[in-house]
Amino acid sequence: MNDYMVIAKVGTTDYLTKVCSNSIYDAEHKILDLGICGIHTYSVVSCNAYDDTTIVFDDFLTKAFHSQPVSFDNLKEIIERRNDEIRKSDEKERRIAELEIQIKVLQAELRLLKE
Repeated sequence: MNDYMVIAKVGTTDYLTKVCSNSIYDAEHKILDLGICGIHTYSVVSCNAYDDTTIVFDDFLTKAFHSQPVSFDNLKEIIERRNDEIRKSDEKERRIAELEIQIKVLQAELRLLKE
C-alpha cells in the first residue's frame, strides 16, 4: 500500500486529500466510487491521483494550490452531502414530470367533458 495525493472536484470545489491504496487507479476509485450519477450531474465531477513521482509536476502544484485540503473522512462526508442534494433534486424532477403528465391527462379529460 502506498500513499497518493488525490484532487477531487465535488460540485464546484476541488478538494485535496491523501489516500492509502494499491495503485493510482485504485486511489482514484476509492473516491469516485463514493459518488453517484444523477440525472444531470455527478457528485464527484473529476478525480486525479498523484504519486511521489508525479507530484512534482506543475499540473499537480497548480491544482493543489487551488484546492481545499481535507481528510479522507471529511471528503466522504462532503460527497455524501452532495449525493443527498443530487438525490433530492432528481426526485423533485421526477415528481414534476409525473405531475405534468397528470395535468395533461386531466386537461384532456376536461376538454372531452366540455364538448
